[in-house]
Amino acid sequence: MDYGSDLTIIGNGAFYWCNHLNSIEIPDTVTTLGAYAYYYNSSAAFVSIPASLKSIGSFSFTYCGAVTSFTVDEDNTAFCAQDGVLFNKAMAMLVYYPAGNARTSYTVPDTVTSIGSYAFGQAKKLTSLDLNQVTSIGIGALRSCIGLTAITIPDTVVTISQDAFGTCTGLQRVVFGSSVNYLGSKLFIGCTSLTELSFRGNAPATINDEAFKGVTATAYYPAGDASWTEEVRQDYGGTITWVSYQPQPSHVPGDINGDGSVNNKDVMRLQKYQKGQSVTVNEAALDVNGDGRVNNKDLTRLTRYVKYHDVEIH
Repeated sequence: MDYGSDLTIIGNGAFYWCNHLNSIEIPDTVTTLGAYAYYYNSSAAFVSIPASLKSIGSFSFTYCGAVTSFTVDEDNTAFCAQDGVLFNKAMAMLVYYPAGNARTSYTVPDTVTSIGSYAFGQAKKLTSLDLNQVTSIGIGALRSCIGLTAITIPDTVVTISQDAFGTCTGLQRVVFGSSVNYLGSKLFIGCTSLTELSFRGNAPATINDEAFKGVTATAYYPAGDASWTEEVRQDYGGTITWVSYQPQPSHVPGDINGDGSVNNKDVMRLQKYQKGQSVTVNEAALDVNGDGRVNNKDLTRLTRYVKYHDVEIH
């Protein structure tokens, strides 16, 4: 496409729903990309961002489901790309993940503290996502990630905005970390497979009245925690059965099934748990590598420990 030689601004909705663009190559004269500029482009396989671009409007690349990679000129002072993923220059915010990328698992870099609005929208091939050190999850951030069956929100996360996991139709289990303090509206709208919510810490200070709209699930909360009052344990727009559990103060490292020993049975149990299957686990033992998160790294560590006993487990 010929944009001309003097173009500096691509306006709001300029290429909204233009499904015949095979690629998006922004000219090196453009400084500003308006809101919804390339919204819902279903054909473009890659996006190229020049050094000149300083501002990307809201939802500019939302639902561009065919994009396999973002590239950014190395002289750009506002944005950068790593492994095809678009970040702000400081890599503190993940702006957009390429929804059409073939990866099935992804770990957010440990510099990232916020996930932008609709950043992972329609990343249908992802079956595993490690949010690492993230503290805030934006509006619709993981919408339509239909390959996810379970996700653990790390202890670093404080804020989860509205519609964060909307229409993740494969999602069965969500574990909330100990620091979650705000839950927005309709977090799991359209999540037709979701049956289990588990909270590891105090009750969030703010839970939107429609946070669990459309959800029928069992929600687990730590027994003896005074913050989980009857007033807090409401339906929030869904049908929620609240059940307390007794936190386990001590455990045998790696004893996932709680039988007092560590062997291949624990590896198999952890595999099933991470796939979202309904199995009983010793939650205190899930963080095998001791990094404060539960993900594929724990499964890898436990497998190696059982086979070789040459690594430490927690």
